[in-house]
Amino acid sequence: MRRCLLAVLALLALAFTQTVAQNKSEKPSLAGAKIFIEPMEGDLHPFIAAEIVKKELPVVIVTDRKNAEYILAGSFIKGGDKRNRTASGVTDKDQGSVQLINVKDKTLVWAGR
Repeated sequence: MRRCLLAVLALLALAFTQTVAQNKSEKPSLAGAKIFIEPMEGDLHPFIAAEIVKKELPVVIVTDRKNAEYILAGSFIKGGDKRNRTASGVTDKDQGSVQLINVKDKTLVWAGR
């Protein structure tokens, strides 16, 4: 489960970095954006919030959904106790996905798994 959380956070950090980099064109920056993290299976949401703060991502985590500009929602599927062997090492079968949704126009801003 920790690997799944770290993978989700890495993807989230990458998405924020890419969005800021693309801001030079037509996409708005997420710097300073107010994000509410939906409760997730396995109680991952407080861990994601803590990692966002720890990684110093340029966003504001809000605790009330009505104050949010974006919603970070996700799901987690426990894959069982078996492990996969890959060329890069042993990984578990747990899977997770997250979506960043713009509250104003209900559009999907970013998704990762």
